[in-house]
Amino acid sequence: MNPWTIYFDGACEPFNPGGHSTYGWIIYTPEQDVILSGNGYVCSGEGSTNNVAEYCALIGGLKAFRTLNVSDSSLLCKGDSMLVVMQLTEKWRLRKPHLKILCQQAWSLLEEIMLPWNAIWIPREQNQDADDLSKSVKIPSTAVAKRIFLKKEQRRVKKRKSHG
Repeated sequence: MNPWTIYFDGACEPFNPGGHSTYGWIIYTPEQDVILSGNGYVCSGEGSTNNVAEYCALIGGLKAFRTLNVSDSSLLCKGDSMLVVMQLTEKWRLRKPHLKILCQQAWSLLEEIMLPWNAIWIPREQNQDADDLSKSVKIPSTAVAKRIFLKKEQRRVKKRKSHG
């Protein structure tokens, strides 16, 4: 029997770290039909990284999957973040405290789902639909304004330093 599948992807643009973190996820039935998909905005500026966005994509997909109350099956999580996949499957250590918290959230959701699960890395080309969802998120105008203000302030500081 084929598993249910969650494709997940995160983005941090226009630069990483410190850009706008967004995510997307898609849930496929064992018959490969899309049953749910979603995306969202995580944060901007300090603390905003691609890794944070990737974990938020996985967590968003797991939360949505949990609402389906699936039993008698299995779950396969597919993402193009080697870090998230390897940490989730405990093949790599969790060194950064903020990523450890996010990974623990994912593990808790997987426990609540109560299905056999696995996570595998896939090439970016095989994750295009989740990537497209992550990049289609509308960034809140307050985040854009904050980012523009910070860029101007950073330029002013650099100019002052270069003249002093």
